[in-house]
Amino acid sequence: MDYGALITGIVVGIVVGTLSMLGLWVTVRSLASAQRPHVMLAASAGIRLLGLLAGLYFLAQSGPFALFGGLAGFIAARTVAIGLSRAEPRASFVSPRMDNH
Repeated sequence: MDYGALITGIVVGIVVGTLSMLGLWVTVRSLASAQRPHVMLAASAGIRLLGLLAGLYFLAQSGPFALFGGLAGFIAARTVAIGLSRAEPRASFVSPRMDNH
């Protein structure tokens, strides 16, 4: 087993996954003020997909252990991003009718 390729794959997967999730976060935050949100969303998805495919292609050249590590790193970064987004405080809405105490 090639541990060096596996570790390299994990690190590259975490970087690619973090950049992908950060790109998604920036896109979602700016959709409300975009003049053409559908174009922005499609462009963001295309750029993030190209980045992911480029990272996986680079890892595939190093062998299956690097590719497996990259996929594991990407999934780990995605899991952390989802956990952080759920931990973010949300704005609460208080109905004016409930304020009449």
